Amino acid sequence: MFNLLLSPKKLADIPLTNPKLQYIEENDQILPIEFLSSGEREVFTTVFDLLLHEPSDCIIFFDEPEMHLHPELSFRLLRILENVGERNQFIFCTHSPDIITESLDHSVVFIKPPNNDENQAICVKKDDERATALNLLGQNLGVIALGRRIVLIEGKETSLDKQTYGEIVGGLFPQYVLVPTGPRQTMLSFSRVVDDILSKTLWGIDFFMISDYDSSLPEPVTKDLISKSAGRLAFLPRYHLENYFLDENIISKMFKKLEPRENWLRDPDQIKEKLKTIARTTIPYSVQLWLNAFLKSRIGEINITVRGIENMDLKEYLHQLEAPFTNENKRINENLSIGMIKQAVEDRWNALHSYIGNDNPEWKKIIPGRVICHKFTSLAEIDVGRFKTMYINQAKEEGFTPFNEIIDIFKRFDSLCSHEVTK
Repeated sequence: MFNLLLSPKKLADIPLTNPKLQYIEENDQILPIEFLSSGEREVFTTVFDLLLHEPSDCIIFFDEPEMHLHPELSFRLLRILENVGERNQFIFCTHSPDIITESLDHSVVFIKPPNNDENQAICVKKDDERATALNLLGQNLGVIALGRRIVLIEGKETSLDKQTYGEIVGGLFPQYVLVPTGPRQTMLSFSRVVDDILSKTLWGIDFFMISDYDSSLPEPVTKDLISKSAGRLAFLPRYHLENYFLDENIISKMFKKLEPRENWLRDPDQIKEKLKTIARTTIPYSVQLWLNAFLKSRIGEINITVRGIENMDLKEYLHQLEAPFTNENKRINENLSIGMIKQAVEDRWNALHSYIGNDNPEWKKIIPGRVICHKFTSLAEIDVGRFKTMYINQAKEEGFTPFNEIIDIFKRFDSLCSHEVTK
């Protein structure tokens, strides 16, 4: 059992002259059992104690077996326990998403908060429609163990975004658990999440979702999704979370604590000019991203589906493709022309230059802030994570003004929690 549990470590033979437990490391070094990590000692002691009891036909309860354990150790412990004794039933009381997910092939019961005379015990199945929707976000049903109010964070840098959101709203809204999901920018993904998660209260748990506005979804689609979710899906009013980190006055104040008087990072006017210079170099990239969304809004998704293909050979399938392709090609040509595209690009290009040149703050909302933020921190020779932390701390002294839009989103989420939406 020791070898299965803590491989590649192995339990050493116990000499009768000195009966102490020892183990063998990968390098063949023999060490006393006390040299194991605290988690390894915990699972070893648990299994060793259970083996000594030789349980059979028993119901065995474990309260939070994951405490202090690496997820891999938790998995190994579960597998080992199944082989202890005969005809035993194990019941784990756990908050671990990993253990819950690992146990979905057996029986998982979620204990929801009390509500009148309703049964608090809910059986959770891995083929639940909610599990399918969560899988689209790279999550599993185990996430339900994290808390009563869960905010899914969608985007390309969600781990860093989680930390940033946590620093901004953590003290104001401690009841929310922030869960990074990674980027899911397709209509299908968002629709499934809205229909199967956000539009329902799952067993007393409220789910919400925040996404950067850099989604490639057309604006009418995003508005429809927000409406269907009853406000539980929110898109930032700015392109990226980093667009809120471009206030030259806050940047200058935070660097006054670090840099000598003559350094440009203490001067808000110089900082503004640096940000605008970086923003100008970003305009081609910004226009390209905007163009992709613009084209989707004009032509939607391309569909050349062929029906009844089960018994077709390749020649017949290629022949059947011609009609839907012709129809789609005609539709695209009716809605797009190279002249129209060039005019749209020219208008967008000139508008962005005009915003920057005229000090119109609109540019800080619609040009990709992540690119600007990363280029600026490189120029300032500071780690982007440290820059964000310093910026947030300075913003706290300013009353959180730069982040009011984000705080308002969480306030709206909070107002929805008293009105459960069920289907």
